Amino acid sequence: MIWLTVLSYAALGLFVFWLITLLLGGDNARRRPPLQGPAAGRGMGHCPADPPRAGRFDEAVKVIVQAANDQRGMHAKQAVDLLRLRGHSEAAELVELRLRYAQGHLSARQAVHFLTAEGAWRASAGSTSQESNA
Repeated sequence: MIWLTVLSYAALGLFVFWLITLLLGGDNARRRPPLQGPAAGRGMGHCPADPPRAGRFDEAVKVIVQAANDQRGMHAKQAVDLLRLRGHSEAAELVELRLRYAQGHLSARQAVHFLTAEGAWRASAGSTSQESNA
């Protein structure tokens, strides 16, 4: 019975400590280095688009990258419409399928990454099948 009271006081003490730490900014606020500028945290881990790696979709990737650089926050649906206007129907259909799979949550830059990966995969699969046929 006494150990139950001791445990409840210990739990209450931990809760109060956590609440005070939360209100004062916590330990993470002191450990985290400050951002140098507003864009310092943006794009971490992002590698720029590499159209030559996209294989047969390199022109489509260039079109989307150029439009996304001009228009910030471009959605993949806008990229699909742009690809159809420019005559890249196969790439537009692939991005549209990926857009449906992502339930509408896909940016134009994510579509570029998808097309680059898909083009590289198709190029490697095509070269492997050509080597096996030789």
